[in-house]
Amino acid sequence: MDKGCYTVILIEDNESEALLFQEYLNDQFCRDFEVIHVSSISEFRTVNESIRSDVIVLDLSLPDSEGIETILKVKSMADPIPVIVLTGEDDDDMAVKSIKKGAQEYLSKSQLTTLSIVRIIVQAIERQKIRNAMLLDRKSQQGKEKLFKEVIETLGCGIVRVDSENKILFSNRRSKELLGHSFCRVGRDFQHDIPQDGRTLIQGGDPGATKALEMTAERCPVQENCVVITVYDVSKHIESRENLMQVANRDSLTGLYNRQYFDRSLKRTFERSKRSSSGSFALCLIDCDRFKDVNDSLGHDKGDELLREVAYILEKGIRPTDCLARIGGDEFAIILDDVESWSDITTVPSRIVRSFEKELVVSDTVIKTSVSIGIAKYDNEYDSIEQIFKDADRALYSAKQQGRNCYELFDISMRADAIMESATMDKLRAAIDHDALSLEFQPICVAHSGAVMGYESLLRWKSSNKQTYFPAEVFEYAEKTGLSSKIDFWVFKDALARLRTMRLNDKQIPPLKLNINLSLQTLLTQGVDRILASWCDQCGIERSDISFEIRQSDLSSQDSRQNAMKQVSMLKSAGFQILVDNFGSVNYDLAMILESSPHVVELGRPIVDRIDSTEYQGLVRGIVGYCHNLDIKVLAEGVENQMEFEMMTELGVDYMKGEYIRQYHSDSQGCQIDREYRSGPGDLLDEPVETISTPL
Repeated sequence: MDKGCYTVILIEDNESEALLFQEYLNDQFCRDFEVIHVSSISEFRTVNESIRSDVIVLDLSLPDSEGIETILKVKSMADPIPVIVLTGEDDDDMAVKSIKKGAQEYLSKSQLTTLSIVRIIVQAIERQKIRNAMLLDRKSQQGKEKLFKEVIETLGCGIVRVDSENKILFSNRRSKELLGHSFCRVGRDFQHDIPQDGRTLIQGGDPGATKALEMTAERCPVQENCVVITVYDVSKHIESRENLMQVANRDSLTGLYNRQYFDRSLKRTFERSKRSSSGSFALCLIDCDRFKDVNDSLGHDKGDELLREVAYILEKGIRPTDCLARIGGDEFAIILDDVESWSDITTVPSRIVRSFEKELVVSDTVIKTSVSIGIAKYDNEYDSIEQIFKDADRALYSAKQQGRNCYELFDISMRADAIMESATMDKLRAAIDHDALSLEFQPICVAHSGAVMGYESLLRWKSSNKQTYFPAEVFEYAEKTGLSSKIDFWVFKDALARLRTMRLNDKQIPPLKLNINLSLQTLLTQGVDRILASWCDQCGIERSDISFEIRQSDLSSQDSRQNAMKQVSMLKSAGFQILVDNFGSVNYDLAMILESSPHVVELGRPIVDRIDSTEYQGLVRGIVGYCHNLDIKVLAEGVENQMEFEMMTELGVDYMKGEYIRQYHSDSQGCQIDREYRSGPGDLLDEPVETISTPL
């Protein structure tokens, strides 16, 4: 072994933590350490007989020894080799007890770094040298003072020996440099509080100095009623540690704890609750409601500012003992510690929900937002962190289903709901594979005449349990399963097949437009314009008779806008019509209309449902005027009665659809497409040459 290399015996039964510790000391700047790993006291006994170590790093939870007595077992075999105890972050009491039982130092597992490990190991070895020098000083009969000073002055730490009356008996040169010459003169009172247990941080040095010093104290081995104080300059360590901990544990955007820190805290809390019969905790998962809408409409910068404001409000709502973290984009989590009853648990979530009743001002923009919270309380039935996380997530989903802006407590029925949802998604996959979906067609009429000019294809799915799922529900399940494109292509083929069959059977039917919904997944599929055009050509359907409805949120999203606009342009170039679906449900993004230049803009239900108010009448009039100036038509969806029909006509809307229109035209010849017998689309269409590639 090279001269100056330290041998470290690590006693740790957790393989992953042992590997992590060794990796820290395998750093390129730490070549002076050799780590020998054993996983039990019995293994240590064997190794200790053949290897002389400089320091022992000890975990107190081993297969053959548990707790504070482990230190005594190790010291009985290896004294005077210094022992450093590994502790959990919350084990300050154990650290103090370890020092009293003879451990030289302690290290917190949650704060391990190369710098902290090296510092503690070197300090432990130096303090053992001090002890050895004092013992040598007592035994030596000649030149004992000279020998003692030679050892003491070579150390990098300050050393002060103090008697029972706080008088300084001895101080080395380094102590004067650190504490100040005037504070370390022999015979003077020691000016600082002597640490009773563990380590103490102080400000030291001569007047004007800003050094951060760490002091430890232990009973003098050679003189009764005396204490030996060691002093280290830890300024650089503290600065590096604070910077490192800030980077490692904090979210850079909000300043809250990050996901990594939260996962460690949750693990410690879970394991502590598992061991203890008393004391419990609750896990809260928090989503910022409709954050995507704000991010899409106002941009990422405003979205980031909103997240910082949300984080500030959440931080004000928790207790000092709680752990709050940002664990994802707009996702936050809280560990509510030491809670027993449901009333204990709901105090914080209730306070947080109320805190969002007021509108927020973000860079001079007024934003109304809220949060949804799902809560799961720990009990002994939980075997893993993943289980309680899933239950909190189920409660969060329930809160969103309740309308958001609320909190929900997990109950066992939610697991059944989740199992049912998973089964439903499996059935949807099977329905697609076995051609068990169906289409209905909603008429679209011209406003000023009421004549049908086309139809929108609406997907229906009747499952094996006879439950019928409507478009929004099918689309929700399709997005969760990643089947959106497969369903879109099925709908497109089926609708074309019906339209072709109807035209072949009745040559007198006038040309009708067909509106088909297109998901973002399908829109971003490479070559989708060629695939859809190929199917139209095979059926003999004019591409201009097909209008693709694309959600406003997909075109307004900052994440997908650029690629979505490119694909829209390609579909238009291929001869298809483009309709912006559900405009106004997210925001009134007129710039998006100008950029995408669609053929039709569809007013969403949030606008149509409020058309009896003068404010919304003015809004519709403005949107219609803006679109008509760009030669873009306007369609109103969800027209339910004659008043809405007449008001939309008066405001200049070009087309309408909804239950009122469906009932009016229920017996018209145009609805023949909804009743026409069809063969399966596979019988009428050949598969295109192109294969579907992965989304952009």
